[in-house]
Amino acid sequence: MTSTQRVTRNGLSYWINWTIVERIVRNHERALAIAQCSTVESTNEREWYLPTTWSMPTIRFLTTDWIAVRARESARSMSMLSQLRAQAGGREHRRQGNALQR
Repeated sequence: MTSTQRVTRNGLSYWINWTIVERIVRNHERALAIAQCSTVESTNEREWYLPTTWSMPTIRFLTTDWIAVRARESARSMSMLSQLRAQAGGREHRRQGNALQR
């Protein structure tokens, strides 16, 4: 079931598909949370693997606190969605297949 809403502004009508909006908002908030909850770490294999041989490259990687990412993403996306729904106003409709229900 898809949640849609019809909004009329300045004589024009728009249909908002809240399922798609929710996906976009959640992905955006997840990306921000990953950027904030990740740290760049580095290691050099020369330090622990044959320190007397040739130079080894420095390897950089991200360490992410996934529990914090999920908590931030969930809280922020719900807040953003409620703000967007409040700004949209209008009536909400539910679509199931081709049938439109109010």
